[in-house]
Amino acid sequence: ISACLVGSEMCIRDSYPPLESLSPDNIRAAVREAGIVGLGGAVFPTHVKLQPPKDKPIKSVILNGCECEPMITCDYRLMIENPQEILFGMKAIMKAVAAEEGFIGIENNKPDAIKIMKEVTKSKSNIKVIEVKTKYPQGGEKQLIKVILNLEVPSGGLPYDVHVLVQNVG
Repeated sequence: ISACLVGSEMCIRDSYPPLESLSPDNIRAAVREAGIVGLGGAVFPTHVKLQPPKDKPIKSVILNGCECEPMITCDYRLMIENPQEILFGMKAIMKAVAAEEGFIGIENNKPDAIKIMKEVTKSKSNIKVIEVKTKYPQGGEKQLIKVILNLEVPSGGLPYDVHVLVQNVG
């Protein structure tokens, strides 16, 4: 999400637009125009995910820093190499959905990523890095919601049903 906001006309060089200057609609429009979709196979449009139903307001955002399969390291590398961009994306998501709190779930076999992400979030009282046990399929959104917030998404339900939005760190 940070890349599409930076890549849009809303930025100057390599800096980020101040979030105060962006409305939730601006953020969703930038995401839509960038064509950002989920990579889980269904290619669900992210701008739609950023507009939850009115009767299901989002309280918590979880960034998924867990790899979906053993030996995959793309999320790990993103957290190591682009922590500020990930933090900006988290704050943009939180603003887009008016979430009160954010969590970044990272498996405990990625200590460098945990350390770096804790460092960039240390001044953010409403964003916490959560170290989670490394196990398959820890990266599933329902599993992350359970382990981080101790909430259970109802059978056949969506994270919206427990007022949570899960987005990959990418």
